[in-house]
Amino acid sequence: EVVTLADSMQAVEVIEYVEPDLVIVDVMMPKVTGYQIVEGMRRSPRHQNTPILFLSAKDSPRDIKYGYKVGASFY
Repeated sequence: EVVTLADSMQAVEVIEYVEPDLVIVDVMMPKVTGYQIVEGMRRSPRHQNTPILFLSAKDSPRDIKYGYKVGASFY
C-alpha cells in the first residue's frame, strides 16, 4: 500500500500513526522541510530504524551531507 501526501503538515501527522516500511521525502516543501520531517522521525523510537530516502533536486555535496546528518538512509 502506498500513501501519498501533497502537504508536508499532513506528513507530520500521518507518520505519527502509520508504521511505514519506507519513507520517500523531498527536501523542499512548504511549511515543514523534508529535513525537519526526518529529524522528527529519528527522535521517535518507533521510527529510528525506518528507511528514509531523500528524492530531491537539491543535490550539492553540502545538501547530501546534511541529509545524512539528519538521518536519511539514502539520498
